[in-house]
Amino acid sequence: MGESPTIETRTDQPYAAIPVKVRMEDLGSVVPPLTDRVFGWLADRGVTPVGPPFWRYVVVDMDNELELETGVPVASPVEGNGGNPRWRAACRPLRHGGAHGSSGHARDRDG
Repeated sequence: MGESPTIETRTDQPYAAIPVKVRMEDLGSVVPPLTDRVFGWLADRGVTPVGPPFWRYVVVDMDNELELETGVPVASPVEGNGGNPRWRAACRPLRHGGAHGSSGHARDRDG
């Protein structure tokens, strides 16, 4: 069985991201290559990621488009967008929430 859930308080987390609008059926082919581009953009600027990539869902409209950001956390805010308005440097805000870790496939878990 997994660990018991915990309450976490997380501080602001700077990140670099590419916002994208995508239909659900195109999610797997569109977003992963953009995540690779975020890593490349950071590497070109000598910025080291401080955590794993993430997808931040902004709008979920399963019948039309999802609006999300594919991002990578960094130690401090990244300045500018390299002349490309598609890039976004931002901060995930301070938040409180539950955390629960698990491993393996959902079908293999008890409960």
